Amino acid sequence: MTEQEAPVGRSLWPRKTFKYGTATITVERQTVRHTILLARIIGALPDTDNRAEEVYQVHFARIMAQTVSVDGLDVTIPEAGASDEEWRAAYEEFLRMDGRLVDLWISALNDVDRPPNDREFWPLHKLPEEERKN
Repeated sequence: MTEQEAPVGRSLWPRKTFKYGTATITVERQTVRHTILLARIIGALPDTDNRAEEVYQVHFARIMAQTVSVDGLDVTIPEAGASDEEWRAAYEEFLRMDGRLVDLWISALNDVDRPPNDREFWPLHKLPEEERKN
């Protein structure tokens, strides 16, 4: 995985890019806009009493809302204003994805959403040499 920062206004916004086979996928840090879209996506999905499926519905919604680009992988990411039917179709496609790919995608989202300025999450090369030894 590579760390990137994308310009947002006058500040930089964290992004993560990872590879899986021939695919290259980039996700960005969650914003309020992503959170609103996430709720919209989850609301479009079928109701379930299965806790495991609820968890994966949230994973699906995060992936759809926070993915910036996907190269080398045939995956449908509907536009923000997509219909409920389009979100459900994309979810069915998601359910057939390779499990390891989804694990890596979720890991990239978790990495990019870590609290900013929390020194324990800083890359080693950004820490002073004294702190790198610890």
